[in-house]
Amino acid sequence: MNFTQYRQILSYLLTVSTDTTLKLDIVDDNLVRKTADSIGIEDIQNLPDETLYDVISCRFVLSQVDDPYAMIIGLKQLLKVGGLFVIQDLVLPEKSRQSAYVNGIIQCFNKSYHQAFAQYAWDGLLLDSDLKHQDTYKRSISTTLHNWVELYQPSARTLQQIQVLLVQAPLAVKTHMEIEYAGTPYAGFTLHEIVSVAQKEE
Repeated sequence: MNFTQYRQILSYLLTVSTDTTLKLDIVDDNLVRKTADSIGIEDIQNLPDETLYDVISCRFVLSQVDDPYAMIIGLKQLLKVGGLFVIQDLVLPEKSRQSAYVNGIIQCFNKSYHQAFAQYAWDGLLLDSDLKHQDTYKRSISTTLHNWVELYQPSARTLQQIQVLLVQAPLAVKTHMEIEYAGTPYAGFTLHEIVSVAQKEE
């Protein structure tokens, strides 16, 4: 999937009518955006049983629930045959210790965050849910410690802990996150995002 196709999918999700698309969206500080075109995690059980959707999009949602597999299975029941299931979330290194370290850094900022996964694990969730993987797009998101502090407003103690994690990060994690100027107010790092598109066949 090239960048144009990626933008087309996200543009489509923003423009299609709300009776055919279900968009789940986590925004700043785990506040669930309650607009006409998206619902909160806690509202899923209250959806009408007869409602089926052409597209279900989970944007930074599955990394914030204890059991993403169960959530995908539940949402799949709301998807029409031939419908698309779209995951937009963070993607982590393949080695479990490196993934755990990155997850730990993010959890320090966002206490509601549970965990994200490596590419093969996201693919595995879709496969185990009997959804046919169509395509995947990855992109890097460069940010700064200052931006995340403004966004999540951690305590001074938590901020100190985050600084230590960035300074002491293993080389593989530093490489993956492209950590720069760790231990200074100018620290920066890169997170990686995945958009995976799958289809319900039956």
